[in-house]
Parts: sequence; structure tokens; C-alpha cells
Amino acid sequence: MNKIIMSPKGEINNINDAVIKSRETGIKSIYIKEGYYEAQNASLTNEDNGLTIEGSIRQPAVLSGSIEVAGFELDNRTGFLFKKLPDDKSYDFRMICANGKYLKKARYPQKEKLYHETIWDVKWTSTFGNGWERQPTEQELTTFVFKQGDICENFSYKNAEIVIFHEWDESSAGVKAIDYNTRKITLSSVCGHPPGSFDNQAYVVYNTIEGMKEPLNWYFDKDSKNLYIYPDEGMTAENLKVMLPLHYSIIKMDNTKDITIKNLHFEGCTTPLIVAEFGAQKVCGSIDGQNVDNVIISNVTVERSGGTGVRFTGVNIKVMNSCFNELGACGVWIGINDEYLLVAYEDQERGASSEIINCTINKIGLDYFASIGVFGRHTNIIGNYIRFTPYMGINAGGDGVLVKDNYISDVMCKLNDGAAIYTIGYSNGIISSNVINNIKKSQRLDSKKSAIYLDENSGGWLVEDNIINECDYPIFCHMCMPNNIIRNNTCICNKAEKMNIICLRSNELSFEGNIFKTNGDVLFHTTENCLKRIYNNVIITIDGNVKQIEYDLYLPINEMNLDLEITNIVRK
Repeated sequence: MNKIIMSPKGEINNINDAVIKSRETGIKSIYIKEGYYEAQNASLTNEDNGLTIEGSIRQPAVLSGSIEVAGFELDNRTGFLFKKLPDDKSYDFRMICANGKYLKKARYPQKEKLYHETIWDVKWTSTFGNGWERQPTEQELTTFVFKQGDICENFSYKNAEIVIFHEWDESSAGVKAIDYNTRKITLSSVCGHPPGSFDNQAYVVYNTIEGMKEPLNWYFDKDSKNLYIYPDEGMTAENLKVMLPLHYSIIKMDNTKDITIKNLHFEGCTTPLIVAEFGAQKVCGSIDGQNVDNVIISNVTVERSGGTGVRFTGVNIKVMNSCFNELGACGVWIGINDEYLLVAYEDQERGASSEIINCTINKIGLDYFASIGVFGRHTNIIGNYIRFTPYMGINAGGDGVLVKDNYISDVMCKLNDGAAIYTIGYSNGIISSNVINNIKKSQRLDSKKSAIYLDENSGGWLVEDNIINECDYPIFCHMCMPNNIIRNNTCICNKAEKMNIICLRSNELSFEGNIFKTNGDVLFHTTENCLKRIYNNVIITIDGNVKQIEYDLYLPINEMNLDLEITNIVRK
């Protein structure tokens, strides 16, 4: 079979040139030889339908969206290493790597958060409702008042990028202006939600010299075009090699079908300054595509890249046997269109057309806290290993989808109102035989860090045979439709004082054959008509009781011992 050969020192050493050659010759196979390829970027269209891009299964080629920058100098005053980038180019990057390490953007404050004084006390109705009871104005979406002393008057706001925290996501924006008399900051773009919404006034400032506090921090002065690195041990001006990103994606697809990418390694992309929205859905992937059909990603590694690993909208997409590590945003993101809720409900009954299978997702969301390990619409999610995410492990949706045999640990590390496995607005899926471990408890009183979370309009789901370890909110059901069954799950939490089973504003939930074990009380939080049956469960409390807390909407009104059928076993 004819192949177009790409090699580091060959006639074709750039993926874009290889794609052009494919179009000229009609050859639909590109083979990339072992080696390292800088500044790679190609766009595929329907002209490229049927194309295979592959490397060696033993020694995959490395395609980078970056260029190497060396020749740094030592600033004797600060101890930083710095280099002036050429004046004749413009630069737009939010991540860099140096000597094989993903560097940390200078952040102020370094570990904690700042808290502004702006309050947004408008009620949030629901996701499937109208969102805010009153829609915010542009001014409410672009301004906030900082506390006296938090932002000093010599603050270089032209370089700064501010992250405003909400509930389940955050907004990133530049600074348009600062009024020190009123302490008002005006942002360069609108936020996803108003600053101060969800009773959250937290924010941080990136790319500021005040944030250069520890090794591997970096800062870019946009005026002088000096790039500063806080070196770690052994890092010198002579041996420092920085990978400076030039591209948002390495392979970009638009209205393509029948594409295969396999046995390749991708790294070194960046992202634009945007509001990433829920699940960091607006952040590009190193491999990225819109309106695609029948795309296969196999034995691919994406690591040390500023955006998402793989992001697609379309159908019949398969991502398998691949690794996604140290990413700024999500691991794998597959949607039907650009709306994460899939507004075209008439398509729901078609079931799963895509698959994410046997992938490893580790240490993602390094720059976007709303990032999700695996996001899939009409996608079966099977046999994946997911660890260390700032937000959800898996967000699954689509009628009849299967979420099975995944191992998920140490997720929900930064944000609230999410879970290791979450779904919203779909019916008749199966969440089965997953192992979920170590979901850290939030310090907030309204913690919503759960293991399995069935949210608005989820109905007919079967949640069975899952093992949930060390999560004080193992099951969270909110505004669910009828006939969700939670059965044969094992939920153990020895570290918390109590275990909470949430069943709010839902209908006819069944709990059958589960094991709940904790040191203190097991609490069922309920509203009227939410429970259909609690049958044949084993509830073990070392030093507590089984109780029911009744709510009027979200207001607790009554607490009592739960009236259980005789088939349930309660042990001390």
C-alpha cells in the first residue's frame, strides 16, 4: 500500500506538508517515522476523508505544537532566568514546558485565593430552567470590587489574567481597567456567571510578577517581551530549554469522516484567553474536530499540553488504548454539538454511537479547574483509569449509554457540585462495576462532591455493582425523573463522621441490596415522594444511626429515624 513518509530530516518533515501531499497524490496514508517534530499543525477538511495518520507502535513519533527556546540569562537581583523574545512576533500562550516539566503560571496569591466584595444574590433556578432568575447585565458580568490592600497600585494589570470562581466552573479574562478610588476592576471580556454568584467571591491573578514565589513558576511581561523562569534545583541558564507553544491544536478537523490517528505522541499546545465554560468545553484539543463522523484515535499519547487532549463533536468516534497526562484542560471530550446538554432531544433515543475505552487520564485540569477527565455524549465509557482531576471524573450523557469498569480516584479536587460519575438530562443508562476512591470532602457546608450523581431529568438509570470508598456523599440524586434504581453497590467511608445519601426533588428512587458502612450516622436526605423502596440493604454504623432528614425544596424541616422495611439489616 502506498504511504506518504514523514521523517525528521526527510523531504517531508511537517504534518501540514504531508496532508497537502496526500491531497495532491490521492494517497490516504501518512506514516510518520520515529523522531521529534516541532511546530506541527494541520487542518483536515472533507477533502481528507479516509485519511490514516500513523506512527510506529514501538517508537511513536512526537508531534509538538511548540518550538524550543534556549539562550536564557540569569537575573542576579531576583535569581530568575530570563530571555527576551523577538520583537517582530506576537505571542499568545498560557502554558510552557521546560526541561520536560510542565511549568506553573505565576499566581497571586500562590496557594490561597483572594475574595472580592461584589455580591450577586439573584436566585439560580435550574440548568434546564432559565438559569438565573434575572439575566445579568454586561456590567455585572465584567466588573467586581476588590478588597482594600489586595491589589497594589503598581500592579501591572496589562499582563494579568484573572480567574473568577463560580460553583462548577470558572471564568478567565484579562484586565481592561482598574479604578483604585472605587477599587473596581473591569475585565476584558464577560464572565460565564457574574462575579459573586453562587455566594462565591473567590478569585486569583495569573501572570503577575507578584506570583513568582516558587521554583518552576513562569511569567511573561507582554510589554518588554521578557520571559521569566524561577529555576528549580539544577536548572541553569546554560541547560534551560523551554518549549514555547505556537498552536492551539496539532491536528484540527472540520466536517471530516473516516479518519484514523494511531501510534503517535502529541504535546506542547496552548490555549487562547477565553471563558472555558462548563467542563472546559470551549478549550481546544491537541487533536480537535467539529462535525466529524467515524474517527478512530488509537494508541495515542497526549501530554504536557495546555488544552484538552482530544476534543470532538460528531458521531461514531472511538478513542481507545490511549494516554492523557499533564494537561491544562480535559482528558477526552466528545459531544454531539457545541452544547454540552445536547439541546436536540429528538436525537436522544439513538443510543451510544461513540466509545472511550481503556484510556488513562491523569493529572488534567492544570490550568482550567472546570476540566473533566472524560466527557461523553452518546458515548460508552468503559475500562478507563482516571485520577487527579480538579472537577468531575466522568460526565456521561445519552439515552442507554454504558459507564462500566472504570477506576476513578482523587477527583473533585478543586470545584464543588459534581462527582466521580455524573449525568444530567438523559434516561435508561447503566453505571456499573466502577471503582471510585477518595473523593475529598469539601470544607463548605453545602458540599456536593459525590461519587455518583444523577442530576436534573435523569430517569430510568441503573446504578449497580459499584464500589465506592471514602466518599461521604456516595449517591446524589437531584431533580430526577422516576425509576432510577441503585442496587448492589458497596459504599464504605471510614474517615467521615457521617454518610449522606441525597434524594432531593426526585421521584421514585429505589435502593436495593446495597451496603453502606461508616463510623457515624447514615443520613437519607429526602423530599416528598422521592423514595419508592429501600429494600434488602445492609447498613453498618459503628457509632451512629440511620436517619431521614426531610426537606421543603432545599430547606431541612424534620429529622427522624428512618422507617426501614424488615428486609434491611442495620448493624453496629
